[in-house]
Amino acid sequence: IQQPEDVVGKVGDTATFTIKAEGDGVTYQWQYCNNGSTSWTNSKMTGADTNTIEVKITKGRIGQKYRCIVKDSKGKKLTSDAAQIIQATK
Repeated sequence: IQQPEDVVGKVGDTATFTIKAEGDGVTYQWQYCNNGSTSWTNSKMTGADTNTIEVKITKGRIGQKYRCIVKDSKGKKLTSDAAQIIQATK
């Protein structure tokens, strides 16, 4: 229903990514991909298994992408679009 969106911020800010999905017994697993990489890793941060994940922006996280794997009780699986942490220019 709703895809996560890019977040523009600076080091020290918190990036919040949210997804909305419908279905029975929906589960969430956020993944991240480091800047310059094509490899996705399951996040173990607080909120990684909810529809919203909050990520503290650090220098190393600028350019990171986040996406969510959504599953329902019937075994349907959907991968969200990827959203990125973008360095604020001001």
